[in-house]
Amino acid sequence: MIPMIDRIFEAFTFDFFLRALFVGSVLSVLCALLGNFVVLRREAVVSHAISHVGLLGIALGILLGIDVNIALFFAVIAGVFIILFFLRSQRFSQDSVLEFIAEMSLAGSIVVVSQMSGYRIDLMQFLFGDILLISERDVWFTVVLGFFVLFGLIFFHRPLSQALFNEELAKSAGVRVSLLHTFFLLLLAVVIAVGMKIIGALLLAAFLVIPPNTAKIFARNFRGMMIGSAVIAFIGTNIGLLGAYIFDVPSGAMVVLVLGGMFLVSAVATVRF
Repeated sequence: MIPMIDRIFEAFTFDFFLRALFVGSVLSVLCALLGNFVVLRREAVVSHAISHVGLLGIALGILLGIDVNIALFFAVIAGVFIILFFLRSQRFSQDSVLEFIAEMSLAGSIVVVSQMSGYRIDLMQFLFGDILLISERDVWFTVVLGFFVLFGLIFFHRPLSQALFNEELAKSAGVRVSLLHTFFLLLLAVVIAVGMKIIGALLLAAFLVIPPNTAKIFARNFRGMMIGSAVIAFIGTNIGLLGAYIFDVPSGAMVVLVLGGMFLVSAVATVRF
């Protein structure tokens, strides 16, 4: 058996692991930053809905012989507009709409998978995440995505914050809340689509929710929560990916366990008896 320290150094000799660390680090920070708005608006279910729609797109892509990346991106973008259509009708509550779309997409994925012959490893990788899926193209795409998301958050930080804390006041100040919400959901959908490769559709929601909630324990203001969540996500993701390599387990599950452990330790350590 290779000693633990040797396994750690060995991991950094492989290109696929270095790619996974880079992509995972960038995505974790992006998810954490976007997750702050998701958590404070109490829209955590939206990540489930979008990721499950993406999973349906992947299943259809595999069944029809279409590139899964193309099928995934078309699916999540379509999912955003379907969500917005139902939400703007104001006939149903937001959580009901999101849960309906998430469950229907998951059910559709199961039906599509049942029509496939044999065991589909590529679909399982998107379900649970796999660092071997990360290609050099993903690295460059993540760089572009990172700049785009950060630019969007910086440029629209003020109106996003206004809409987050007081939507009616934001509207009275001239903020186009509806258009801003659409832009935010599209950003979130693209980040989720990329993140599904390394985290997996079933666990990606934790990537958006756990770091902001952990940072919320210590943060004194929204800015502190944003910075803290990014740092926590970065540290947890790198430890999780290294653990996934050492113990040969799915990367998404290990990252979520590490992030969850950080949350539990923080919560327990700050309890006042």
